[in-house]
Amino acid sequence: MPGTQNVTRNLLLLLTLIAFSATSAMAQYAVSGRILDEGDGGALPGITVRLVSAADTTKVKGAMTKRDGTFEIGDLPKGPWRFSATGVGFAKYSSTIFIRDRDVSVGSVSMKRDTVGMRAVEVQGEAIAVEIRGDTTQMDARAYKTNENATAEDLVKKMPGITVENGTVRAQGEQVSRVLVDGKRFFGDDASATLKNTPADMIESVQVYDARTDISMFGGFEDGNTEKTINLKTKKDKKTGQFGKFYGGYGTDDRFNAGATYNLFDGPQRITLLGLSNNVNQQNFSVMDLMGSMGMGGGPMSRMMGGFARSGGASRMIRQSGGGLSNLLVDQQGGITTTHALGTNYTDSWSDNVDAEGSYFFNYADNDNSSLTDRTFVEPAGQFYRENTIAQSYSRSHRFNMRINAGLGASDALLFEPRVNHQGSTLNDNVDGVTTNIDTLSTNLTQNTIESEAATIAGTLTYRHRFSAGRTLAASASLNWNIANTDGELTSTNAFIPLDSTTFLDQRSTQAQTGPTYGGSISYTEPISDSSMLQLSYVPNLRYTSSDKQTNSFDSLSGDYTINNPALSNTYDNLYASHRAGALYRLQMGNTIFTVGGEYQYAVLDGQQTFPRQFDITRTFNNVLPSFQWRQRFSMASELTFRYRTSTNAPSITQLQEVVNNTDPLQLSLGNPDLGQSYTHEMTLRFRDADWMAGRALFGFVNVSLVEDFIGSESVVTSADTVVGGVLLPPGATITRPVNLGGNVSARSFFTYTVPAKSLKSNVNLNGGVNYTRVPGMVNGLENIANTTTLNAGFFASSNFSEDIDLSASYNGIYNIVINTLQRQNNANYFNHVVSARLIWNIGPIACSTDVDHTLYSGLGEDFDRNFTVWNAGLGYRFMENNRAEVRLTVFDILRQNTAVNRTVNDISFEDTRTKVLTNYFMLTFSYDLRNFTGGGPGMGGFGPRGR
Repeated sequence: MPGTQNVTRNLLLLLTLIAFSATSAMAQYAVSGRILDEGDGGALPGITVRLVSAADTTKVKGAMTKRDGTFEIGDLPKGPWRFSATGVGFAKYSSTIFIRDRDVSVGSVSMKRDTVGMRAVEVQGEAIAVEIRGDTTQMDARAYKTNENATAEDLVKKMPGITVENGTVRAQGEQVSRVLVDGKRFFGDDASATLKNTPADMIESVQVYDARTDISMFGGFEDGNTEKTINLKTKKDKKTGQFGKFYGGYGTDDRFNAGATYNLFDGPQRITLLGLSNNVNQQNFSVMDLMGSMGMGGGPMSRMMGGFARSGGASRMIRQSGGGLSNLLVDQQGGITTTHALGTNYTDSWSDNVDAEGSYFFNYADNDNSSLTDRTFVEPAGQFYRENTIAQSYSRSHRFNMRINAGLGASDALLFEPRVNHQGSTLNDNVDGVTTNIDTLSTNLTQNTIESEAATIAGTLTYRHRFSAGRTLAASASLNWNIANTDGELTSTNAFIPLDSTTFLDQRSTQAQTGPTYGGSISYTEPISDSSMLQLSYVPNLRYTSSDKQTNSFDSLSGDYTINNPALSNTYDNLYASHRAGALYRLQMGNTIFTVGGEYQYAVLDGQQTFPRQFDITRTFNNVLPSFQWRQRFSMASELTFRYRTSTNAPSITQLQEVVNNTDPLQLSLGNPDLGQSYTHEMTLRFRDADWMAGRALFGFVNVSLVEDFIGSESVVTSADTVVGGVLLPPGATITRPVNLGGNVSARSFFTYTVPAKSLKSNVNLNGGVNYTRVPGMVNGLENIANTTTLNAGFFASSNFSEDIDLSASYNGIYNIVINTLQRQNNANYFNHVVSARLIWNIGPIACSTDVDHTLYSGLGEDFDRNFTVWNAGLGYRFMENNRAEVRLTVFDILRQNTAVNRTVNDISFEDTRTKVLTNYFMLTFSYDLRNFTGGGPGMGGFGPRGR
């Protein structure tokens, strides 16, 4: 067998050589070194080090030097590499290195100072698309090309992990609380308005980070309470001057659109005036201005916001509107809205130690809407409700807020934040509904008129003091006073087919709610060592609410509304007081930070009803609220954070008030005075990693919430006469009240990966995620668990080769899996996707634009499944200096296919709604862009959030 042995030996030798060769080919090496200042020999932190493969210039690796000037770049294959080091104020250093079969050290590299060439390095150097500096992700605006009249919203949409949809701004999967300009608030906390009213050509870079509270920043203690924030850092030559936009247009069907935005920047002083008037659903201001009067939670005004509001319901909005009308429209609640709005924003430094910010907005909205709704119940089996609604609503709102931050010497600071809101609204709607279960159970014709006024006066005063040796003390006090009044008129005819009977309702109701909320906090920070510190805190809170609702029916004898209905009337006072005391310990070991703590909370819920029957209820709660946070920074560009925290949620007075709301006579609701507070466990994992030299970035997060004593709902859906709580329910009616249930789970995940497509000179953002909710509920005495799993994936690609051509394409697909433990045959999975493309092309003075959205809804049912395309196009002529003026003809919804569809899922039913939308029209518009900058103002070169 020697021949066989030789063959075997040779084969093993050959396999070994192949394996060794493959291993060698896949071997990865590292390049390290240290950057020094040639003048004084000191270490240079923050120097950008770059390696470009000489064999394939698309392979780029990079890093920034650490505090000691060292750097290391790994995952490098063998071969020649072009090495370079650049930094502002230093001449570029470059050389060629060869990686053979081991790691390479370039040793100490000395860089020469080059103050003369500093501007050239800044302007001519290749822009770094994504850069991570500590806890901040920074994106250079030069790396993302936009057209000359683009807004900040157009710019950030091209950046990795940032989306803007339906007026909501999200970064790295989380909703952005505010957008700052040079570290200062602009339009208050209205993120969308800031992006829409800031020109893209003003912006030098965009920073995304988790902003800590003022107290946390002052004391240097990371307590885990953060808000996702975007900061727009403006160019030095754009900090002083005037800019804005003025436009007016008129079109077919008497459509009009006019508005103006004027900004005056004079160093630290920034003043903005804006206004708009249109009937094409353009609502550039905050959602808070557009919501009208919603009272103090729940109640009949919930119908103005789209109808069937349910405590504890889990819902998934597919898409509010099928018509993506580019930047000219903002999606709305439904229907066609005429809006008139005015606003102003003010920011200034009154002195070296006093900064002030303030804003005022007024909004008037007239909404005309009609809708078709199908509701399928999980119990009883086969029960179905269809509703046609015609509604007209009017709303107006005023919103004022200020923020004054004053330094009182080197160790003290005072912050005052007053806020005043006022809303008023009127709703007129007509409902035609029918309930079936094989046969028709009932029909109803209802007319509703609701008038509401609500106001809030609030303010917070915070005092901070810094002792020696890093000790700090912070104390705050707050007041929030709410007032809401609602008057309603209801007439309804309800026919109950199995009983061959008809009932008539003719009633008027009044409801008054008022009450203050007093809050406060005090915290003390004590350094334990160079790497650890302790924070002690105490937070008291007291909320008092008084509610009086009276409902009277029409008396034919007196000819007036004098018959009080006790089942629909109630007088209730509610007091919720809590005291929370705790400690947090923070330890930092190199790139690892641990924060662990806990709080003890004692709370009292005291309710007193005086009408229609008198009773008192008092409940006490004792809770331990632990928290933990771990943050691991693996490199300047890679970080992982895990956070666990707990909280409680007390029921509102609407949930506690035992009074029937029959705004919809077949969809009734009432409160539950026996409700207790819920207890929530929340866990969040965030990760991010970037290779900014190559333009690649990965962001993601996972969030899981578990709620004990979840405030869910208990419903009775009738197919025959039923008495619930003294209320006679006819066939086809539903009554719902909140109850405490266990087992509520909510999980969300999101990731986004950005990669440059250099061959196409494009940036591509890939995103996806999985969401899951488990919502318990009681239906006709049986427990139903509504499990909803949502899978979503998409991409966004934008051109980056010319400022005259802006081309983008996107896809977003959402698949929903709905499983109810009751009536599994009613489980309904559904799918929605939107494919979009947009082109802006400037050819000399000619400006062309078009956008196309193709939308598909599947699994909703025959009357709601849709497959349609919305196409808009415009042609403009630009003239005057720098093409600042333009005349444009725009055609909206050329194919006349625009549609609005919505699905809502909860523990009792799922419903599909189709609403009225704006369809095809032409508009001729004149616009003028104001740009008049005079260069950087004094002292404006370096301020930003936390000194960035």
